[in-house]
Amino acid sequence: MMDRIDGAVGAPGVSFHPRFSGRSALAEIVRTTCSRSGRTTVLLPDYICNVVVRAVRAGGGIPEYYPLNTDFETDSAYVARRVEQKDCAALVTASLYGADGGCGWIQEQSWRDRLVSTSTIFIADLCQDFFRSGSLAPFLPGTGGFILLSFNNKSFPGLMGGGFVTETAKEWPAVPPYCLSSKQRVALYRRYLLMHLGALRRWIRSWYEATATLQPLSPEHGDCLSFPYAFTEYQAEKEQLAAACAGLSMRDRLASLRSQKLNQMGEAALKTPGVHRAPYVAVQRSWHGHARQKAPYSVDEDPKRSLRPGLLVIHNKGFDDV
Repeated sequence: MMDRIDGAVGAPGVSFHPRFSGRSALAEIVRTTCSRSGRTTVLLPDYICNVVVRAVRAGGGIPEYYPLNTDFETDSAYVARRVEQKDCAALVTASLYGADGGCGWIQEQSWRDRLVSTSTIFIADLCQDFFRSGSLAPFLPGTGGFILLSFNNKSFPGLMGGGFVTETAKEWPAVPPYCLSSKQRVALYRRYLLMHLGALRRWIRSWYEATATLQPLSPEHGDCLSFPYAFTEYQAEKEQLAAACAGLSMRDRLASLRSQKLNQMGEAALKTPGVHRAPYVAVQRSWHGHARQKAPYSVDEDPKRSLRPGLLVIHNKGFDDV
């Protein structure tokens, strides 16, 4: 199973480290990076899932935010000037709704030199863009950087789980396997089953319900307090890896379904560079059709407030979309 996942996300000189969840993997990366560097500042996009912020804090990092524009991109020169102050432990970039979000900077020699000369660790959050990992991974060796990945029902159906890609030569602390209790195992499977039953129910309803106009939703907020959402620095379970392999086998089919729906959206969709891979698509209010909406992200300190309160986003995973 690991060979198959490595083949999908890696490249020569790098390897994939599976963890129980993407959020736990990020907390682990931040904890080790801050400990080794003696720095605590972690640069983050100002608009991002609050779980990412919590993971940084759980790892002992102090978030500092850089701005994203209306297309969820940022100013490379602005972030470069901040990194060159040489006091940041890490720079986290994120692909949101198909935007590059700075993840592609690792492909530029000037950025790789900058990261190395300032001892800043680069972390590309591809939890919404799993299949882009293979194009970024070849540029990790020599930088100490990471690609953060998730199996959690975004790029393909999964059973939680995630991990990170980094250069094989990088020494990394071993983590123990997660010995789930019977109760926890049942809860994990129950969550997976309910997700699919919910998708089936929404699909059946879409056959007879009238098309609804999209409306802004209350912000999405995660507290990361209970299983399986709490921070647990353990290896991924075999069941999670098996579910990930099954999801990877659906890659071509899901890509085709995403493309079909994206064509139906027409000009209503925000045409970000990776929108054809994105499990979520930002759209204009004029779009009509059966779709499951995704709420905007909340500010971590205030669950009821979002920096993008009017943002309209719909699912385009190729599964669980209605």
